[in-house]
Amino acid sequence: AMSAVPLSSDSFDLMGDVYEKEMHGDWAMAYTRYEQAIQVQTNHSSDRCEHDYLQLENSKIRVLLASNQLSSVLNQVDGLLSTQDTNFKLGSTEECNDARGSSPTAHRLFMPYAVEAAWRLGQWARLDNLCNEKIQNAYKYYDLDGQYRVCIGRAMLALKSKSCSKETFRVSIDEARLAVMTTLSNTSRESYTRSYPYLLRLHVIREIECASKSILALGVEDGDLDKTKIQKLANQESSDGWDWAYRLSMAAPDVVGISSIINARLAL
Repeated sequence: AMSAVPLSSDSFDLMGDVYEKEMHGDWAMAYTRYEQAIQVQTNHSSDRCEHDYLQLENSKIRVLLASNQLSSVLNQVDGLLSTQDTNFKLGSTEECNDARGSSPTAHRLFMPYAVEAAWRLGQWARLDNLCNEKIQNAYKYYDLDGQYRVCIGRAMLALKSKSCSKETFRVSIDEARLAVMTTLSNTSRESYTRSYPYLLRLHVIREIECASKSILALGVEDGDLDKTKIQKLANQESSDGWDWAYRLSMAAPDVVGISSIINARLAL
């Protein structure tokens, strides 16, 4: 979801245009507009607010993710974190206190996008490093969107790991669902259209859950799943199968967020 980004007056027209581009799925132009807005803020350094700058960078990376520029997401997150003051010890009291503050750090803004890009690319070693080394338990203090993205990544990693932890998978799925339900409790008061992308996230969670039962039964601990069996289950209409074609047909194809279901299936 798009969040409002406070800007200098020079950036106002750019942002009015970028919101329209995003609504129509014109990701390339939206990305260009965000870069231009960042340049405006950089040129007016006396008016620059670090919080606003990070929010613009955050929006730019979100647009990259939406346009499936996954490698670019990882590269840009690495670059941004290397230039920010992120030299804190993850999981420490200082980090937890900072994470609960009102001013978001670069780590909390950008890391969830890196996690999603990693699992969508099938870069499991990198995902493992992100979840278990760089983030650890700090994700519990991310915003709800960040918590959802990281927890889905942790669940995917649990399924793909040779030493799959059923407990880690279950905890990650439950936390992802809680993040979505908490968001829905707010958006449902506004409109159905506003809520629908989060209903699709619940769809994603359910599909991962259904797939997990079969994947674990097929022996993920051997690290060599039979892709033919997986494909058969995906197309099977019986109670033992996933019936992906029918389930996808139940979702409106023109709604923002439908690609999240496809992305999860590709990773599975």
